[in-house]
Amino acid sequence: MLSLRDFFPCLSLGRVCIPIDPSKADQFDPSTVPTLSQLVEEIDAFGKSDDAAEAKIVSKEYKKTSLREPMKVFEEFLSGLSETWRGRHMEASDATMEF
Repeated sequence: MLSLRDFFPCLSLGRVCIPIDPSKADQFDPSTVPTLSQLVEEIDAFGKSDDAAEAKIVSKEYKKTSLREPMKVFEEFLSGLSETWRGRHMEASDATMEF
């Protein structure tokens, strides 16, 4: 399970290292990457929002912050990686006739 601790802060800049979509690298602006204090503020603000029911439904802390989109990129990458690995594993088992 992914969480906020899976992304590391850059100590000199105070910003969190995030994954980016390589196809959108030319649109990436490093100055818009969130800071740790910004993330804490976003989580706190989410809990104080008018929609208390929504706050209870969202269980993963990162979904309450601006890390939501970078996490989506990371999860898509992991999903593709898993599919690639699974395909190679099936090819190898087919070649050796081990099922």
